[in-house]
Amino acid sequence: ALHEATARDDVRIIVLHLDTPGGGGIWLPEIASQVAAITKPVFAFTDTMMASAGYWLGSQADAVYSTPSAKVGSIGAVIVHQDVSGLLERMGIKTKAFFKGAHKIDNASFKPLTKAEEEALKERIDVVYGSFVEAVKRARQNKTNAEVFESRLYDGTDALELGLTDGHVSGLPQLLDLIQ
Repeated sequence: ALHEATARDDVRIIVLHLDTPGGGGIWLPEIASQVAAITKPVFAFTDTMMASAGYWLGSQADAVYSTPSAKVGSIGAVIVHQDVSGLLERMGIKTKAFFKGAHKIDNASFKPLTKAEEEALKERIDVVYGSFVEAVKRARQNKTNAEVFESRLYDGTDALELGLTDGHVSGLPQLLDLIQ
């Protein structure tokens, strides 16, 4: 849709209407970079939630708007590992994994993490978080207050005060009137 909107001469403005609590980071930096590279005016808007991966994407727009009651932010990253090996053992379930490659079962939930696996996950989360913060800082041109990088979710009013958004509108129709 971004490629089509960018290529069409009859499309003057692109609006990303986001309603998302976030999600995974696979392909996210690449799509966010595509949004940032669009030469037409791009506006991000939420009347519900633009959080985590959703905010990473939305922050790359030329301007970000929300309703006052929307939720915006959650700049952070998480990797969760659930070690269910104790539960499996209490249930009498024994797991054997047959594999090739030293790291094929890294982070498997049927076994505790090794120190090396923990360190690798910590390094990975540091990289993802660092990329997220840098993307927001670059796109928002350092308009944001440092506290927004602590994974908190803000209502639209606080998000505006902290520099996560550029303004409030009462809804998508008002945003369209404002930007046209």
